[in-house]
Amino acid sequence: NLFKKNGLCRGDLQTDCDMQLFYGTVYDMNENPINTTEFTSVSPRPPYPIQDVTRPILFNFSLDMDTGVLSLTFSEVIKTFDPTELTIASSVSEAFLDLPNIDSTEINRFNNTRRFLHISSSSFPPNGTNYYPGHPAVISFPLLTDQLNVLKSMESVATAVDNTFLFLSENTAYDFRDNLVVALVLGTAAQCSVYTADTTRPTLTSFSLDINYGTLSLQFSETVNAFTLTFNEITLLGYRGLTRENVTLSGGATASYDNPDIVIDLTIIDLNEIKRLTQLATGVNNTYISITSDLIQDQDENQVVSIPISFPRNVSLLIPDNTPPILTSWSLDMDTALVILTFDETVRSLSLDVSEIRLHTNSTPSVSYVISNWTLISQDSIYIGFSFSTEDLNALKFLEICTRVRVGDDCYLNFSSNLISDMADIPVVPQESLRVSLYTPDTTPPALTAFSVNMSTGIIEMQFSEIVLVSSFSVSALTLNSFSIPSSSTNYPLSDGLLITSENSLTVAFSLLKNDLDNIKRTT
Repeated sequence: NLFKKNGLCRGDLQTDCDMQLFYGTVYDMNENPINTTEFTSVSPRPPYPIQDVTRPILFNFSLDMDTGVLSLTFSEVIKTFDPTELTIASSVSEAFLDLPNIDSTEINRFNNTRRFLHISSSSFPPNGTNYYPGHPAVISFPLLTDQLNVLKSMESVATAVDNTFLFLSENTAYDFRDNLVVALVLGTAAQCSVYTADTTRPTLTSFSLDINYGTLSLQFSETVNAFTLTFNEITLLGYRGLTRENVTLSGGATASYDNPDIVIDLTIIDLNEIKRLTQLATGVNNTYISITSDLIQDQDENQVVSIPISFPRNVSLLIPDNTPPILTSWSLDMDTALVILTFDETVRSLSLDVSEIRLHTNSTPSVSYVISNWTLISQDSIYIGFSFSTEDLNALKFLEICTRVRVGDDCYLNFSSNLISDMADIPVVPQESLRVSLYTPDTTPPALTAFSVNMSTGIIEMQFSEIVLVSSFSVSALTLNSFSIPSSSTNYPLSDGLLITSENSLTVAFSLLKNDLDNIKRTT
């Protein structure tokens, strides 16, 4: 191997094969040692030194999944080596498939069932081989991190000696006489002789948070098993140490396959809670993450290294919310004069301006009303509630907007972008006409609060607690009593009367029939 490495005695030249013997190299029959000689060229008479025509072969190979080092032992020293001619596969008879024009997402999806890895590039030195000292026929090089992670993502390749085989073409290596290595193809692939499992725990190297799309991206030091992901082992913090400005995930979802990058879709509840907290994830300086060792495992069931709350990791990239909130639904309780607005994200309650809301009867606001007196009853949330005054409630009833008879079919609202803003002060998307989603009718009976009788004119006025339907008023249902206790007083049932009030109102006036008025006057 040293002869070959140094280009000695190649066989086609006499001048590249000289020999020098040192004192004591050989003895005669009387034990006299030979003296040191000068360099002597190979005999000029044929045969010249026989050329090396033997092709090198791969004796064995080892794979260290902990360090990512692949070591190949050949039968002789190698002059040139091309690792891109190597393929690691799950069996000696594995068939290879090419994957042209497939994006990274599809490749990640395919890795879980893929059974081989073509080494497309490596960190192998471009100018010469990398020898172990004293053993020049061994070539050792680390796989590139990306390729090692792809290999780790495969469920049935390189997890043990039994499913780690190496294929190589004859162009993989040349010896110093330019003899091609013996190819290892289907049926002749070499099985791994020494396999070292991965024992290094993965670490979270960085993370990014996208408030706009509600995603949390985790970058690990190596391929991790997405199936082992446990969402509630993640806590987002506004500062170092546990404070009120933090959110421990309640759940989530991921479409990521086994690889170093895991993307989590946050739950709506968690995302809105993050938005609600004004001292969390509003900038890079108040966005930190803490994880426990139970968050995730690598392919060899090594748990991730925890990041304690006392020393959390700062976010690498924070994408703020730039999407305007949308009113998704609203409810109206005509019994308690209460409105609940439901948005698709957390909104700032103190930015609410109810005067921007116009209630109307149908999708084209022919009859409408703007609430003038209201009280906020909510804090920052996706739900914003406000109550409104009895005067406003009676006005809606007078205009017959949101009536009990129509059960919401005459109950719409519209508003401008000035109605409310989200926690990033982005105004809401305006609505032209949105029907009530949940309608609660008025079920409280009206009460008589006061009445007056003019015995000169025979007119009685009655005051009610709310707007009443005048057409439903029945004079014959009334009885006049001389005292508040009917059993102790003289009473007179009215036979009928003439309605004076024509519109629905808080006050109903009618005039007594002459016969009833005369009878009442005669009653002592």
